[in-house]
Amino acid sequence: MKNKGFTLLFASLIVSLLLAISLAILHITLEQLLLSSVAKESQFAFYNADTGIECALYYDRNNPSTPPKIFATSSDSTGIIDSQSDISCNGVTLMVNSLAIDTGRDFASTQFDLVFDSPECQNISNPLPLIHVLVSKTTDSGGTNTLIKSYGYNTCDPTNIRRVERGFQVNY
Repeated sequence: MKNKGFTLLFASLIVSLLLAISLAILHITLEQLLLSSVAKESQFAFYNADTGIECALYYDRNNPSTPPKIFATSSDSTGIIDSQSDISCNGVTLMVNSLAIDTGRDFASTQFDLVFDSPECQNISNPLPLIHVLVSKTTDSGGTNTLIKSYGYNTCDPTNIRRVERGFQVNY
């Protein structure tokens, strides 16, 4: 009769051990879900950056100009050039942020954003762009050099703590 509480103690020990193992597996699973979510969001940002590069390359290759004018239709004596309003990539019209050339006419630079009509962006009062592109051109005795930098983001929500940025750079 000395072993009356042994079964209860043994059962409690086994249940505690199984609970500890289950919690450890749950913790590992939650961490893996978080990591896969971050990888997925990073991939969205990566693809958006690639879209920006492809858009700038497509427009640049199909609309060359001399002196180098990026996304522009005319220039005045001050060296400021007016942005072209009908440029679009994949059906999305570009929002040109800034555009300038220097007085020597050997440098041109522009920045533009691509904003898509995604359901997520429509519900935000002040959405950020999903793609931001910077294009610079210089002309020297060797010809025209073009530098395109594209930054892609996974979300247009400025308050999202998991907003991810990925970038590409092309120089030719």
